[in-house]
This record gives sequence, C-alpha cells and structure tokens, in this order.
Amino acid sequence: MDNDIINPPLKMLISKVAIKATLLLAVVVGLYGLFLLIIGLPGMFLQEVQMLEVPELVQESSRFSPAPHGFIPFLAAILLIVGLRARKMLIAWLGLVTLLLFSALFLFGAGGAILPAAGLLLILMIIVTILRRMK
Repeated sequence: MDNDIINPPLKMLISKVAIKATLLLAVVVGLYGLFLLIIGLPGMFLQEVQMLEVPELVQESSRFSPAPHGFIPFLAAILLIVGLRARKMLIAWLGLVTLLLFSALFLFGAGGAILPAAGLLLILMIIVTILRRMK
C-alpha cells in the first residue's frame, strides 16, 4: 500500500499554486513597503499665520510624508522572494518572521495594513514547507 496521501500530480499542482501565490503576495507587500518609503503616510499639517499680532490657524491640509520604517516590509518581501526562488526555505522563513514581527509591532500603524497579508503568507509558507518535505 502506498503511503502518499496526495497523488504526485496533485501534490505538484498544489505546490506550484502555493509558491506562485506566495510570490505574488510577497511582491504586493514589497510594493507597499516601497510606497511607504517613497510616498509615505498621510499626516495633518496646520499652517499658522500671524495677523495683527494674533496667531491664527488658517489652513489645515493633509500631506504624505515618507515613512522610513517602510524598509522593513520591503526587505522582508525581498527575503521571501529570494528564499523561494533559490529554494532556501530558511531565508524565506526569515523574511516571513520579519514581516510578522513588523505587523505585530506596528499593528496600529503601517503594520495593520500588512497583517492580513502576513497571515496569509504564513499559511502559504506552511503549505509550501510541508509539500517540499514530502518530496
């Protein structure tokens, strides 16, 4: 009797789909990191003008300011992509752990937007790791 739970063609298909989905999601997270680095997060700015010796708030505007912590998800995505493409699972897992830590530490800021993607990446990486070990 064969010990394989999943037949080899199905295993291969699931592995390819999981790897492609992981790569695609890692690219999206990397692009979000670039967005944070280049464009940044919105912030409110008040412009104060002094008229007749009385300071007066005249204009309230929203501007984007670059966020240097966007480097973390960008680097994590690069580690994930390089690790999966080079078949070095340790590097890919290091990128994922970095992304999960960033999501937890910046939960109420930029990390909150990445948290669902990090959770899905965790599930996909578990599937990829299990299927690679079954070979």
